[in-house]
Amino acid sequence: MAAIILEAVVLNSNHNHHYLTTTTNPAPGTGGGSVKSDVAPETPLAAKDIPATIWLLYNTKLTRVRTQGLEFVDDLAKAARNEFSPHLRDFASSDITLHVNEHAEALTPHSRLAEIAAQLSPCGVSKTPLIVKVPAIKAGSKVGEGLIRFWKALPEASLVVDGEVEYLELKESYILGDENLGDRLLVRPIYKELCEFFKANAYNRWVVTGTPGIGKTFFSVYYMWIAARAKKTVVWQPPFLPEHLSYLMTSRGVELVGTWDSEITDALATSDAVHIVDGKAPKLRKVWTLLVTSPQHNHYHQFLKENNSKLLYMPPWSYEELQTCKAILYPDERILPTTLMDRVFEWYGGVPRYVLARASTEFKRKGGNEDAAFQAVNQRLTEAINRGGIMDVMKAFQAKTPDGQFSHRVVHIYSHPSGELTRYHLSWASHQVESAMTKRCEQELCIDLPNLL
Repeated sequence: MAAIILEAVVLNSNHNHHYLTTTTNPAPGTGGGSVKSDVAPETPLAAKDIPATIWLLYNTKLTRVRTQGLEFVDDLAKAARNEFSPHLRDFASSDITLHVNEHAEALTPHSRLAEIAAQLSPCGVSKTPLIVKVPAIKAGSKVGEGLIRFWKALPEASLVVDGEVEYLELKESYILGDENLGDRLLVRPIYKELCEFFKANAYNRWVVTGTPGIGKTFFSVYYMWIAARAKKTVVWQPPFLPEHLSYLMTSRGVELVGTWDSEITDALATSDAVHIVDGKAPKLRKVWTLLVTSPQHNHYHQFLKENNSKLLYMPPWSYEELQTCKAILYPDERILPTTLMDRVFEWYGGVPRYVLARASTEFKRKGGNEDAAFQAVNQRLTEAINRGGIMDVMKAFQAKTPDGQFSHRVVHIYSHPSGELTRYHLSWASHQVESAMTKRCEQELCIDLPNLL
C-alpha cells in the first residue's frame, strides 16, 4: 500500500520540470497533515464577528475575498466585481446584488457589514457562499464605448518589435475595452506557433487550453487582431455573456445580438467570419471556431466530437517572458518590485495572473509592504497545497471540473518534451510546490502506515 502511494508521485528533472505519473486506482491519502502552519482556518472572524474572509459564488465560479478594509455591502459588491472580472467588469457595483442564499432577498448596498455580521457568518465557509447576481443582459443592449473603441482601433494596432520581443500597442483604447487590461499585449512566441499550426492544418474547430491564469484570453485577442486586419467578421462570445448572446463585430462596429438571430446568420452567410469563444462550450456552427478555455472538460468534450476539431495546449510562461512582460507593462518598481515578482514566481511558476497582476494589486493594497503582499498572494496557493490529500489533488486535476482550480495551482500543464502542441505533460508548479507536496506525501504516509501494518 505504501509503495502505491509513493508511486503516485514520480519526479524527474528533465527539462527542469518535475513530471507526474499516477498509478491505476491509487488509494487516496487522508490529508491529515499540512505543509504550513500560518494558514488561517476557513472560518476566522474579524472585528465585530464579521468573517475575515467571505466566499462568493457567481454562476459556478467560487472565490473568496478578505473583508479587511470593507465597510459596506457595496464595498463587498465592488470586491466581487474585481474577483469575477472579466465576467462582471461591465457592471456597476450598484447592478451587483448579494444574497446569503439563492432565494434570499438582496443585501442592502448601504448596510454596514458589522450590522449584518450574523447573516454573513455562514458565508465564511465555501459550502455556504454569498451568492452574486447581476441583471440579465438582453440582445440589443447598448455596447460599452470601451469595446467599440477597441474594435475600431484593433486593425491599426502597431506590432512593436524590440529585438526578440514583440507586442501589440493600441491607440486611444484598451484591450477588450477594459482599462485594467492596458493598451499593450505581449506577443508570446507560442501565439505565433499556434497560428502557424492553424494555417498548416485544415481543421475548422480549435480548442486551446492550458493552466488557468496564463493568458489564453490574450491569445484570443491576438487572433482577433489577425482577423480584424484581414477584414473578417468576428462573432465573439466572452465568458461573461450568457450563451444566447454574442458580440457581432463587423466593419459597421460592434452589436450585441442573439446567438441564433438572423443578424449573425446573415453575417456568416455573406462574409468571411471567425467564431471566438472564451471559457464556455461553443454552440456549433458551420464557421471557423476558436475556443480558448481552462481545462474544464464540459467546455469542449462535445465540441471535439465533431469532425475537423483539434485540441492544442498552451504552456505557462518562462521566467524570461515574465521579465519581458514586466518591463513593458509594469516597469515602475513602485508598482511591482522585481523582488516581489521573483518571490511569487518561486511558488506559482509561470502564471502571470499571480506573478504580475495579483502581485501588483496586493502590493498596492498593502501600502507597498512587500512581505504582506507576498503573503496575500501566496495564501491561495498554500490553501491549494493543504487542501485534502495528495491523491485528492490528482483526482481533482484529472476530473477537469471547476474544483480543479485548486489542483491547477499546484500542478501545471506544460508543453510535451516532443514539442508537439497536441500533447502535454504534467509538472509541479515550482520547486517550492514540489517540496511542499513531497512533505504532504510524507505526512500522509506517517498517518497511513500504522493502519497498514
